[in-house]
Amino acid sequence: MRPIDPNSQPWHFVPANPGAEVRFRRWNLVIIILLAMLVLGLFLTVVVPKPGADTPFASKAPAKASTTHRP
Repeated sequence: MRPIDPNSQPWHFVPANPGAEVRFRRWNLVIIILLAMLVLGLFLTVVVPKPGADTPFASKAPAKASTTHRP
């Protein structure tokens, strides 16, 4: 086991080439936009009623549970 030297310099990651940071930032933005569009699309498919549906989504009431207990 190596002894810990308190006077030694800490390790640092070597930065990537200068243009890589801008490219990573751009790709991060693209991925965030794609994920936001996916979530929005899934949300809209759940909330928006299908064409030809008789009742709008907001007026649908949840099914009530039966109050009578059958053995």
